[in-house]
Amino acid sequence: MQSILILEDDVRLAMQWQRALSGKYRVFITHGAAQALMVFEKEKIDLCIVDLIVRRDGILSQDGGILFLGRIKVQIVEKGLKVAILGVSGVPQSVTGFNPESHLRMFGAEKFLQKPFSERELIDAVDTMLDT
Repeated sequence: MQSILILEDDVRLAMQWQRALSGKYRVFITHGAAQALMVFEKEKIDLCIVDLIVRRDGILSQDGGILFLGRIKVQIVEKGLKVAILGVSGVPQSVTGFNPESHLRMFGAEKFLQKPFSERELIDAVDTMLDT
């Protein structure tokens, strides 16, 4: 069974995604880069779903997707790992001028979903990326 690691600060969303994917995949939920990195180093992960921006008590945390992706990118290259990366973000580019998709792609995300998205969109993206 293929494994998915979710890095998402919204516990409710992470659990919703886990329920949607757990019939077909083994799913690990994490809420910050440090926790995600520990799981990534212990388990064979086939796909990471990574939230670009993580907040703690409404405040932007440095323990987010960019930190995690920067750290695993080195491991992926050094160890020759095959890991698909699906980037997600709730930050609308039109409001902030910040482009979350380009940042996620720069760190290796192959696909991007803008929150909110449906469970069907998530399942379709994951199935396509993992060729199932």
